[in-house]
Amino acid sequence: GNPTRDALQELCRRVEGNEAVSSFAFTSGMSALSATLRLLKPGDIVLASKDLYGGMHRLLTHCVEHSGLDVRFVETWDLSKFKKELHSSSRVRMVFLESPTNPMMHVSDIRELAKLTHARAALLAVDNSIMTPVLSKPLDLGADLVIHSATKFLSGHSDTVGGIVTVGFFFF
Repeated sequence: GNPTRDALQELCRRVEGNEAVSSFAFTSGMSALSATLRLLKPGDIVLASKDLYGGMHRLLTHCVEHSGLDVRFVETWDLSKFKKELHSSSRVRMVFLESPTNPMMHVSDIRELAKLTHARAALLAVDNSIMTPVLSKPLDLGADLVIHSATKFLSGHSDTVGGIVTVGFFFF
């Protein structure tokens, strides 16, 4: 019910483009990432990009182990390796990636990953903090969720602290 937060969420939804349904503001990028993982339940498998922001890598390897999630790291920029890992289990419920990755700047084919992920009835979550919706619109490429650390390029890099999660039509 905070009008400032409501305005921020609506602005972020609009900037994300036609596929955006709603945006949610968080106190930090890490809290936005953590909330995204709470969509899953114990026993679910998360396929995560092998090259991720260090904070997300720590969240996936240390904090998430207490939630019962099975996290597997894969080179999302190599479709043959990704397909092999995706088809290794029927419990894959989310694919999490950055494109380009941080720090190595590997580029993944978001559109193709979305098709493959949706064929397995899983969600595709993309951390778009490096590109922002000005340069890349993962929802338009088929992603279900787009996450931003507002602390990065979305608001000038360190000018503010915050996180945004925007969900698209595919999510519903």
